[in-house]
Amino acid sequence: MTQFLSACGQLVLKATANNTQPTPGYLLSEIEKRSFIGMDECELLEKCLRWQLKRPSWKVKYKALVVIKRLALRGNADFKTLMKLDTTQLKKCQAFTAKKDPVLGDEPTNRVRTAAKDALTALHTEGTNRRPAARVKMTGFGSSAAPPQQKKIKPQKNPSSRC
Repeated sequence: MTQFLSACGQLVLKATANNTQPTPGYLLSEIEKRSFIGMDECELLEKCLRWQLKRPSWKVKYKALVVIKRLALRGNADFKTLMKLDTTQLKKCQAFTAKKDPVLGDEPTNRVRTAAKDALTALHTEGTNRRPAARVKMTGFGSSAAPPQQKKIKPQKNPSSRC
């Protein structure tokens, strides 16, 4: 996969490492920020995460689903749209079955299924995740901001003192 050679792909690989340690929050934030760079970055993220969902390891699947959920809730809306185009891999994760672990038992299977359900729910929630472009106030010769106007406080008449 040539997508993993990009900076975006490297972040996804680090975030979905095949170990039991949770994904560091700074990696999730970096991936979230990268989604706002543009449509190309969203497409790369989508391809890399779909690739990770195809891996047999439950740890990689679980972490990829966590990243997808995070991006669906906080990332660019374009990523959400791209992921909605084909949800078959996510639906397969809802029916995922891992080998019984001698220590964890059925916990890996339950984690992946719950994460898949949460990711699908996040993808189908309404709302846009577009950040508004920062507005730059124009300044220059002859264009200065008007001074703020002070509100005049009107004295209130006391209704009990009628003449």
